[in-house]
Amino acid sequence: AEKRAIEIDSEGCPECFESEHPDCESCRRDITEGIVETW
Repeated sequence: AEKRAIEIDSEGCPECFESEHPDCESCRRDITEGIVETW
């Protein structure tokens, strides 16, 4: 697993999030569903 330190806003979007980018959308979905661990 890869670890990165990235700020996540109150809506669950990482600071690197790009709207409508497929990789970003799936990452945000994984964060929301708890697949990606956040701390």
